[in-house]
Amino acid sequence: MPQPNIGYIRNILNQMAASNPDILGCALVSEDGLPIFSVIPGEIEEDSMSAMSATLYALGERVISDLTSGNLEQVYVKGDQGYVVISSVGQIGTLAVIAKPTAKLGYVLMVLRQVISDLTSSH
Repeated sequence: MPQPNIGYIRNILNQMAASNPDILGCALVSEDGLPIFSVIPGEIEEDSMSAMSATLYALGERVISDLTSGNLEQVYVKGDQGYVVISSVGQIGTLAVIAKPTAKLGYVLMVLRQVISDLTSSH
């Protein structure tokens, strides 16, 4: 499956980050952990976020496969400083979103689903 246009990705992710003050950043990551495009705070290294997101998602896939024989949809990590949600974007890769600890998680997930739909239907 061909990758969507980087300009299209940039517009979608910039719009997602700007439209919700609860979202601190987001990164579209290839399956092998390379950044495709990100909108993240300056104190976070893009390469580290990309590699960790891909690794965590792959580990989640293994856990779900081994324990429930299902397919992974999302990985959630909650800490005292916020959330990280990682979702599949089909054959494009994964999308990691960083949200504030006070975020309305339901709204963040709704926005995330819409962005994934936009990215996967763009070709």
